[in-house]
Amino acid sequence: HRASWDGEGNWVYEAEQPEAEKTGFIKRLVTVNEFRIHEDPETAQLIPGYFKYHAGSVENLRQLTDCLIVDVGGLPQLEKRPLVERCTHYVVISRRADAVADWHQLCDSVLNPLAVIHSVLDTQQQVINPEPLEIVAGPWLNTQRAVIPDILIEQIEKLMNREGQSQVFNHA
Repeated sequence: HRASWDGEGNWVYEAEQPEAEKTGFIKRLVTVNEFRIHEDPETAQLIPGYFKYHAGSVENLRQLTDCLIVDVGGLPQLEKRPLVERCTHYVVISRRADAVADWHQLCDSVLNPLAVIHSVLDTQQQVINPEPLEIVAGPWLNTQRAVIPDILIEQIEKLMNREGQSQVFNHA
């Protein structure tokens, strides 16, 4: 479930362009049409309601599936707290090591950490810590299909087998 305020990602994946053209097309599209709605004072007040709405959506979706992955966007913001509280576990994917602590601060008090993935541009997978899982992996680019590390898939499978109930994962 994509619950990111700016909706980035939806149009990237929906753009019907060959991969080689997509990056240039998207950059031009953003440059010409960029309006950072979350920074506008009039719309900034709508953000908390937006995340409360998506929290309700997540609650409903949990009734329909065994595993739900929720993308809350790239910044750990307090407005996302109602949405985070509807999840049970979280995964952080970040290229910035200094941002990981902020995600832990937002999620740790209500969620269990499943994994931290330090995103890099080179193709690699390296386990830093097996429990809780912390890995260096890459690349995670919107222009390439990401290869999900086997160890992360194993963690999710273990969790689902152990819990035997619906799970919700917060993908940050």
